[in-house]
Parts: sequence; structure tokens; C-alpha cells
Amino acid sequence: MKNLIIDIGNTNTKFGIFEDNNLLEVKYNLALNETVISEWISRNKIEKAIISDVSGKGKAWVELLSKFIEVIKFGTQIKAGLTSNYQTQSTLGEDRWAKMIAVSRLNLNGDSLVVDAGTCITIDFLRNGKEYEGGSISPGIEMRFKALHQFTGKLPLIEEIEVEIPDGKNTIDAIKAGVLGGVCYEIEGNINYYKTKYPDLKIFLTGGNSSLLWSRLKSSIFAPQIILEPLLVLKGLNEVIKLETCS
Repeated sequence: MKNLIIDIGNTNTKFGIFEDNNLLEVKYNLALNETVISEWISRNKIEKAIISDVSGKGKAWVELLSKFIEVIKFGTQIKAGLTSNYQTQSTLGEDRWAKMIAVSRLNLNGDSLVVDAGTCITIDFLRNGKEYEGGSISPGIEMRFKALHQFTGKLPLIEEIEVEIPDGKNTIDAIKAGVLGGVCYEIEGNINYYKTKYPDLKIFLTGGNSSLLWSRLKSSIFAPQIILEPLLVLKGLNEVIKLETCS
């Protein structure tokens, strides 16, 4: 059985086709086109779909896909064997919860820290493979660059993100050094905080800028414990479909 997994984020929408645990294909930002989607579903023999939506745009996709296949609307009320100590589960982002489901399978009974470098930078902690303890949310890299440009009179907008952090000997490089360096130090500080308490911690790095941060973090002392998983939300959602199918 093949499943269509859709992750509607604040910036991009990802579409993944899974067969069991195998991710066969990924597409980004497909148009809401009935003819194209119908042909794609038919050609790939997709039987079920699931949607995670943090942007509020998912209703149209549910209506379209429901014409052709069964659609599961994902939400944080789906426990998937986890318990949550988050005080406002109803306001928890669906993508954050899907990532917890994914790492609960990838690190059975272990302590996991998920660092998502996307529109926002979220850091979430799962204890013993089943207890969600919450985490943190801060502005992502692009958001920080935009804030510096929009809330000042003369600072330019930086649109190209680099792996290397410059020395800051001119204004553009100073902005890059401040933003990129700040993000890296923030993440490294969080990892160190949790690692002190949970020495066997595994760190999962995901999100649109995860590869960039991996280039920086793979040379750090935490490198042996860091796992790059750019499509963690898709994997978590696929686990939910598998549970629904077996129930």
C-alpha cells in the first residue's frame, strides 16, 4: 500500500509517497490542480493520504484529495502511544507533534532532542521514547534577517544564506555573523543543556535549513549524537497511517 503524506508548513508544502517505511518520492509546493493530482494518485496507486497543516491552508487539500482517496486529518489529539506533558496540547503545532511520533520510532525508549531549522527554530524533547516534555520556539534564519531589515532604517536584507560564518568586517558580513552565529550558538547551547541531563541523548536535525546547520554542527563535540533527518515530519505522519491501518 502506498500513502501520500502532506506537510503544509509556513513556507513550503512537502508531498511524500511512502510504501511501508520507504520514502519513494518527494515533491514541493504542488499546485492545487484536480487533473494533475488525480493523475499522480492513479499513476502511483496511492490508497490513503494524511495531512499536517500549520498554516490553515489544508482544508482545500482535504476537499480535493477526498474525491479520490481516504484522507486522514492529522492532529495533536492523535497520541500514537505517546504521552504529553505540554500544558496546551491544543495549541501545539501539528508538525512538532508529528516529529515526536517519528523519533519515538527511530530511537525506541531513548531520549531524543529534535532541532527543526525552518521558518521558526523549534527544539523539542522526548524522554524515554514516549514522554513529550515540550521545548522552545524562536525566529528562524530568514525571519531574523527580515527583522533586521524591516525594523531598521538602513540595514540591507540578506537573502543568501552561507554555511561559513564570516568575520563581520563589513555590514553585510556583520549581519550574517550575528544571525548565523547566534542561531548556531543557540542550538549548541540547547544541546549542551539537555546533554548534561541526558548523556545518551540523540539529536535529530530537521527542517529546511538543517543541511546548512549540519555543516556547522558535524565538526562539534556533539557530532556523534546528531542525526540528519530533513523530512522528519513526513516520517511521523506515515507512522500514523500505519497505526490507523493496523487498528
